Amino acid sequence: MKYDKVSSSSGDVVENVVEAEKPNKCGIEFYALIAMMLSALFFSCMNVFVKLVADKGVPATQLVSIRAIGQSVVILTGLYMRKDNDE
Repeated sequence: MKYDKVSSSSGDVVENVVEAEKPNKCGIEFYALIAMMLSALFFSCMNVFVKLVADKGVPATQLVSIRAIGQSVVILTGLYMRKDNDE
């Protein structure tokens, strides 16, 4: 709690109790941290699957194409959802 001293019209000093604003626990930093953790997790999973598929003999150009298509779908979905939220 925070106290605020205020002078009244009679000259008396009155202490008002001012409630301090509670910090927002779910701020933008929290969501940014979650997004970074999820991106690291998905990047690791992607690398595991690429290694597994590469061991099966799939050409590197096909692997790059598949990764690009998968990432495009995720990015375009996120952009579409962001566009809907802005309106």
